[in-house]
Amino acid sequence: WTIITSILEKVNHFSVFHQKRTGLEESLSQFFIQCMQKRLCHAYTFS
Repeated sequence: WTIITSILEKVNHFSVFHQKRTGLEESLSQFFIQCMQKRLCHAYTFS
């Protein structure tokens, strides 16, 4: 029983970590897109 519960705990921990990591990647990509859009706007205003 203890082996099964420990495996379940590890799987649950990994899924939570994976969710956090994907959320971080999503926020980073959104920030990068916003930065690129701002740079494009700056390029258009300065040109």
